[in-house]
Amino acid sequence: MGKRLYRDIDIKGVTYPTVNDAAAHFGVQAETIRAAIRNGRIDTIGSGYRHRFPMRICIRGQVFPSAKAAAKHFNVTVGAIRQALSKDRLDAVGLPRKYNGAGAKPVTIGRLEFPSMAAASRMLGFSSGYISKATRRRSLSAMQRILGAAMRGEACQSKIGAQTQKTGAFGP
Repeated sequence: MGKRLYRDIDIKGVTYPTVNDAAAHFGVQAETIRAAIRNGRIDTIGSGYRHRFPMRICIRGQVFPSAKAAAKHFNVTVGAIRQALSKDRLDAVGLPRKYNGAGAKPVTIGRLEFPSMAAASRMLGFSSGYISKATRRRSLSAMQRILGAAMRGEACQSKIGAQTQKTGAFGP
């Protein structure tokens, strides 16, 4: 068997009578044209890319010509775009991580209840990990500070509740 004969090759809307004519026009070898036809990649002939071809990426309705352009727009790496593509999570690219409260333990301080120690810390005016660190270290002074803040919080809630009962939920 000899080489396959490719005749009347249509590349990007232009018809070439032989493989050699197409190769001469695009400045590549005839074998490159034959390989592209065999692999069904005629559209890549003359694109300037040898092995890796640009792929259009659509993220939240915005189309980018390549992963590199999308990465530059969202200020992430090309690897992050490719990983999101493989995990089918392109819509999350460039967005902050969502909090998953699965590990949060409900906390009760005085009569106040909180969904987690971090939420309690923030509500009582401390940094995010203050209550967690205080309970881990069993710090008496920190526990007293936390209890004092909780008592002030209870007092504020009871004042607000009393005013709401007098005036109604939306004012006088």
